[in-house]
Amino acid sequence: SSSGSGGGGSGATCTSDSDCSSGYYCTSSSCAALSCTADQYAGTHACIDYNYTMKLEPEHSVVYVTLGESNSSKVILTNNGNIAFKAMLSADAGEGVTTSASPTETVTLGIGDLTTVTVTYNTTAATPIGNHTTTLKAYKSGNEAKSSTTTITLVVIPTEEKKALIASNQSNFTSFIPGLEAAYSSIKSGLSAEKQAEIEATIASLKSKLSEADAALQSGDYIAADELHRQILEEIDDLSTRLESAEAEAVASSGQFWGNATIWTIAIIVAAAIAAFVIYLLLPPKKGQPKMKPVKPKPTGKGKFKFPNPFKKKDKAAPWVASRPKELYKPAPQQKPGYQQGYQRASAFSYDTKQAKAGNGLGTKLKSIFKKKPKKQANLYTYAGK
Repeated sequence: SSSGSGGGGSGATCTSDSDCSSGYYCTSSSCAALSCTADQYAGTHACIDYNYTMKLEPEHSVVYVTLGESNSSKVILTNNGNIAFKAMLSADAGEGVTTSASPTETVTLGIGDLTTVTVTYNTTAATPIGNHTTTLKAYKSGNEAKSSTTTITLVVIPTEEKKALIASNQSNFTSFIPGLEAAYSSIKSGLSAEKQAEIEATIASLKSKLSEADAALQSGDYIAADELHRQILEEIDDLSTRLESAEAEAVASSGQFWGNATIWTIAIIVAAAIAAFVIYLLLPPKKGQPKMKPVKPKPTGKGKFKFPNPFKKKDKAAPWVASRPKELYKPAPQQKPGYQQGYQRASAFSYDTKQAKAGNGLGTKLKSIFKKKPKKQANLYTYAGK
């Protein structure tokens, strides 16, 4: 390596790029070799991008294709760059159209060379008719960023079946608009002035476009009519959404009073029930005990034979009694007092004696409400009469 002005190679001392050779540059007071990418070449002290510019010349600026069918068109590619390369071509024709190019990749094009590529456009029955702006792009194979573009127009022509469908759509839209107007009229009074203005402007726009579509059909321009129908359909969807939202707001506004009235009515009924319950609990207890219910006597079945119980323990008789004959100490049958004849004595009634003593106070009332009543106890005596 040598130092001084010009011709400095790697490692040479430098103060600027001019102190270094053509394929070198000055960095940190020392000449260093350029490091360029595959898409660059070493220039004077700097890497320079290759020029991959291509000129695209479509055979036709407007290409026609019948709906559901295909058509092809040629494009001439010319290498206007400063390096030879292989090129590819793509085409984007928008919604409902698929494309293909042949050949998919060109042979290597030298500087100034040209080649022809055929582009095919494929449509289906669902492809929108009318004009499709199509972008043609030629680019370096393997690096789409190195490209050149141009545009053409692809026109999709409707079939007779499509024309009949467009005419039918016009009739359907014409009969549908009055229904939207009627729906709007039914809720108009409940809408704000701003919402009324928005909806009325949309309805006016629909009528205007529908009139234009009718004129296009009269002149045989089905493509223009179909485009207007797409716009009409979008506005109808938007208007339907607006009407549904406005109707919900109107219903909510009209039902607000009744909703509040219902809530207040329920609240008053609940408050009255609670007040009545509290008043009942605070009433003073009733004086005296509750009346006893008469107990209905039941027959005993007197005179029926009963087997003696051999396990019952007998009272041990005194010695002097045991020596006597049984008939001498046989007890006389017991007789009930006259006032008890034909009745039974009951040890329990249909009321609770503890409750009777306690009265009908607050605690008793609460227990009677939330606690089951006790079952009646069995009678201790049964009816002994005939």
